[in-house]
Amino acid sequence: GRFGARGARAEALLAKAPWHDYYGPGSPLQKLCEWGGRILRLGSPAAARDAFAAAAQLASEHGLARWRIEALVGLGSLELLADERSPSLQEAHRLAGQVGLLGQEGRAEILLADGLLLTNGPAAMAEPATALIRRSVRLGLPAYAFTGNLVLAARAGLRGETAEMEGRLAQLNDLERVPPDNRSLVPAVRA
Repeated sequence: GRFGARGARAEALLAKAPWHDYYGPGSPLQKLCEWGGRILRLGSPAAARDAFAAAAQLASEHGLARWRIEALVGLGSLELLADERSPSLQEAHRLAGQVGLLGQEGRAEILLADGLLLTNGPAAMAEPATALIRRSVRLGLPAYAFTGNLVLAARAGLRGETAEMEGRLAQLNDLERVPPDNRSLVPAVRA
């Protein structure tokens, strides 16, 4: 089959899957959306794109904004890999802000900012990074401030502004509370 699953409901998720329509009514994807599950990984980008697009459509049809945003972020991350631009991420960002899912809005904002860096260079990073810092204060989520300051430090470093870069990195004081993969980005900015 096209799907695999782990967990308490894996058997029920994969039971009686319709082989004529992998993403339609009665499919594992429909059940997963209805049960609030998450797609962790798909083997091929094309299959992942199809699954995320189908999930976004299904969630839209059923008025499930949160799950539509999740699917659009997944689809958007694949678009960024292919083209560094993502209409799906822009839609996820807009919709998340509209329905008040500010954490999801920030997540989409981070991915969009990454795409901006690749397409427009360091100058394009100031506004998205500053918005993340503001969002951090509003939501009490230090991870956004960390990301915003790290992006601004990288921007300064890429522009040869070493003092500005070090000033931003100095604001990332409590690194012990930051996940190890994020901590490793600090020396990368200096490199």
